[in-house]
Amino acid sequence: MSPCTSPGPAACSPGVILDDRPPSDYSSPVATQYSLDNEQAWPFAKGEMANLVRTHDWAATPLGPLAQWPASLCTAVHIVLAHPFPTIVLWGRELIQVYNDPYRELMGVKHPAGLGQPTRECWPEVWHINGPIYERVWKGDSVSMEDALFPIQRSGMLEDAWFTISYSPVYDEAGRVAGIFLTIIETTRRVRAERALRENVERQRLAVAVAVGELATWDWDLRTQRVIWSDEHYRMEGYTVGEIQPSYEAWMARVHPDDRAGTEAALQRSMQGRCSYEHDFRTLHPDGSVHWLSARGHFFYDAYGQPVRMIGVMRDVTEQRRAHELLEQRVAERTYALRQLLLHMETLQDDERRRIARELHDGLGQYLSSMALSVGSLRHAAAPPRDALDRLHDLMQQLDRELDRIIFILRPTALEDCGLAEGVAAYVQTWSELTGVDADVEARGLDDGQRLPPQVEAAVFRVVQEALTNVAKYAHASRASVSLERRRRQLVGSVEDDGRGFSLDEAAQPVAGRAKWGLVGMQERIEALGGSFAIESQPGGGTTVLWRLPLGEGEGG
Repeated sequence: MSPCTSPGPAACSPGVILDDRPPSDYSSPVATQYSLDNEQAWPFAKGEMANLVRTHDWAATPLGPLAQWPASLCTAVHIVLAHPFPTIVLWGRELIQVYNDPYRELMGVKHPAGLGQPTRECWPEVWHINGPIYERVWKGDSVSMEDALFPIQRSGMLEDAWFTISYSPVYDEAGRVAGIFLTIIETTRRVRAERALRENVERQRLAVAVAVGELATWDWDLRTQRVIWSDEHYRMEGYTVGEIQPSYEAWMARVHPDDRAGTEAALQRSMQGRCSYEHDFRTLHPDGSVHWLSARGHFFYDAYGQPVRMIGVMRDVTEQRRAHELLEQRVAERTYALRQLLLHMETLQDDERRRIARELHDGLGQYLSSMALSVGSLRHAAAPPRDALDRLHDLMQQLDRELDRIIFILRPTALEDCGLAEGVAAYVQTWSELTGVDADVEARGLDDGQRLPPQVEAAVFRVVQEALTNVAKYAHASRASVSLERRRRQLVGSVEDDGRGFSLDEAAQPVAGRAKWGLVGMQERIEALGGSFAIESQPGGGTTVLWRLPLGEGEGG
């Protein structure tokens, strides 16, 4: 059976309508011929496009004569022609176009040649958009887009148009995708109206800002190159009002040479990308002063997408820029100072580690060596002499005391258990016994059972420890006094000796000695907690170390 006599495709035969006999009487085809322009002939639809489909030379297209069309294509064409919205079906791999009367209005000068034409030949200017979408639909996907921009050439010139479109696959009798069905609603007028409204609101906002003296309204006609500047714009550029004829060249002449390329590039990006112009740049005034300006503007386009006008404003942001740069400079300086402090603290920690290692070597190491020798001499003795055992016992006791001393220096248990006053008192007593220097401690306001913050107790203890270490090593003093007093929201402390003292000017010199490093370390500990630190000394007059530490709410009694 040929496609023309099959039940499906027979309905596509042009100019033929079956009579009104019941289906059982159609054992042989009986048809009544009608003229080709009769609306009762296939396709059964009204309108110009239905007549054109009937009369079109389809044999000259990849679809072939109407009598050979498959039922699926006939059904799709029927749906298209009866659809109230602009609709088109693209059939076969060539995507041959069949569209309805509402779609014909979108075609412009491309109609009527577009009927039966491959869509790529009809719409080459948007193939880069549609091509990938058609490939997706050909695989069975449906795609929809809202207010999508298409640069089309329906009037002989390229213009921007916006559409809401849906793409759907059309299947043949074998269940394969054989065509693509598109429903299209043009939204160009609405999109342009909304854009015009936004632009009008923006123009009014800028006009108000200029009127109240906030900003400087240029207005640049790109077709005539005529530019209008506000009076404030002249002043921001370094011109007197009316001094020159406003122009793009006059504006660019004031832009700092190092910023011109970036400023021009920002304009081009805004113009080509249809986005707001936002750019900060420097201007160079005739007196040599440099000013920072912040420019904001919008380009406006004609119906063909060509930029025709630009309106913008500028604000002098020199002071804000200077404040920002000053802030950045201070942050950089603080960052550098912090890094130097951390580096110095690492140096101090290394010094402390070396000191501890030396204490262990000089203290515990000597006792352990003596014990090793004593034990070695007793290993082979049948009956160890009494004096040798006594000697070993004394060494073990000395080792125990030395270990307690080193642990005490590192972190006295009295500080952990009882607080700052008792911890310092215990340390000063032990220090006096070890050095032979008389020492006393006076503590006020620290006996109420209220502990100070751990960081405060640790810092004050280390300052006392370092100060007394310096007294023992360098002062040649006969007496030392330690004072601690909590005064409301302050902790005041001092370490005083009657030793030989030193010149503060000499101590400030960069020649590094351990005593000088110790002074720096004490000062940094106190200042790190927001306190103040001072030293009073002179040759032959002893030395006094003074400090004050702030105490927070609930820490000062």
